[in-house]
This record gives sequence, structure tokens and C-alpha cells, in this order.
Amino acid sequence: MINKYQELDVALFDYGVYAIEGITNRLFRGPAVDRRHPYIACIGAAQTFGRFCSRPFPALLADRLGVQVLNLGAGGAGPKMFNSPNHLELLNSAEFVVVQVFSGRSESNSYFDNSKGGGRRGVRLKDGKVLTFEEFLREFTVSEPTKLVKQVINETRYNYVNNMIRLLNGIRRPKVLFWFSRRLPKYDPDFTTVSGVLRGFPQLVDDEMLNEIRPWCDMYIECVSSKGLPQKLWPSQHEIPGTSLNMGMLFNRYYPSPEMHAEAADLLAIACRRLLSK
Repeated sequence: MINKYQELDVALFDYGVYAIEGITNRLFRGPAVDRRHPYIACIGAAQTFGRFCSRPFPALLADRLGVQVLNLGAGGAGPKMFNSPNHLELLNSAEFVVVQVFSGRSESNSYFDNSKGGGRRGVRLKDGKVLTFEEFLREFTVSEPTKLVKQVINETRYNYVNNMIRLLNGIRRPKVLFWFSRRLPKYDPDFTTVSGVLRGFPQLVDDEMLNEIRPWCDMYIECVSSKGLPQKLWPSQHEIPGTSLNMGMLFNRYYPSPEMHAEAADLLAIACRRLLSK
């Protein structure tokens, strides 16, 4: 079992990672919860895990509500990663579940298959080469006509919506859908470039997709912020994945800052108190 963020960020952060029985391929963000007592569960990607943050929003939410919060965030995660018996057992034992809106990079299409892991990395079907979704798309936008690029992106989005709905149907507890991003959901894609297609996290997901997903949840909370970015990290002579290097100092320009996590926890606490009161 591994946790890549703990290995990369050990110079400044201890994420308290630990194993959960029955889930053998990853370690989760601490602290662990005592599942004999009530708890809330949060699922999502690196934003829920809380990379470069000592107290991510699930931990802050526990403080604000006085209830244990199980942080199941995993870097690069998509809905398929959590639609498994062991994950669903954890989620369906919670009081309710906060579901972060995942990136659309976690989905497969007719040219790229990442169904095995349900994350960013998959196989390009024409040659079996293992790539991230960005690497696949970078080559695809150059080699294929824009009409086909648009068709494949629409297919990817369709698969994402269907897998999100499958996951939400599998979670039988109340659900809070959580948009946590530096951008608003609505955007107009440019199918000629990778950045124009993906935009910021959650990549590929727009307001039309959200409108299809939201009815399957009990509440929807939106936190759009860039407060605290760029975030100064630690001195280094080399970049590490997910950072930028400027004059011997690493900076976080992508993941939510501690200030953004505090905003997220404040917004979520309002909705979560309503669910707990029921």
C-alpha cells in the first residue's frame, strides 16, 4: 500500500495515513474514526484528502460539528473508485456522505480505458500504452480532427455522469454534493487545446453535467475560491509533482490552500447541521 502525497510531501506534512481493513490498494488520510460511533464520510480526490494542508475541510468539519469525519479522499479519484463493496459498506454506515465533484479525467472512452483503477491513468487502446488522461488528450488533440476530439470528450462526459449516478444510487445515506474549485461550473470548451478542453479542476465537468447529477443528492454546496494561492511551501532545488519552483522555493498553485479549506468547512457545516438535526 502506498500514499504518494505522504512520500512526496514528508518534508513539511504528516498526513497521518493509515490502512482501512478490506481496502488493500491505498492508505487514507488520518485521523482514523471509531466506526462503532456515529461518523460522517467524505469522498473525493486530492482536494478532499487535503494535500499541502495540515487541517483539510473534513477535519475542520469534525471540529465544527463535534462528530467524527472519515476522510476517504484519494488523489486522482473518480466515481468508479468508490463504487465497490468495501467502500460502499463504509459509506452506508455513515450518518451522511459528502461527495466532492470528481474530475472528468477519471473516465474512459472509446480510445482510452482507465476502468481498472478509476483514476487519471489508463491505457490508450490503439497501442496499449499507459498514459494519464492529459497525456492521451495532448496527443489526441494534435493527431485527430476537432470534430472527433469533441465527440470523444462528449462520450467521456456521458460516461462520467452515468458513473456518478451509479455511485450515488449505491450510497443509501443522505448525500451532499460538493463543488470545490477555483472556477464556476459553467464554461465554454475549446476543443483544439488540452487546457481549453479540461479547464480547472474538476476537469471536463460543467453546469450541464451538474444539472444531471444534482437530483440524485439531498443537497448541493458550491465553494469557489482561490484565497491563499499561491501557497508557499518549503525550500528545494527541485520541483516535485504538483508544485512549481521559484528562486529555490516550492509553491502550490493548484491544490486548495488552507484558507480555501476553511471556507469549504464553513459552507459545508451549515448544510451538515441540517442533516444531523434530522
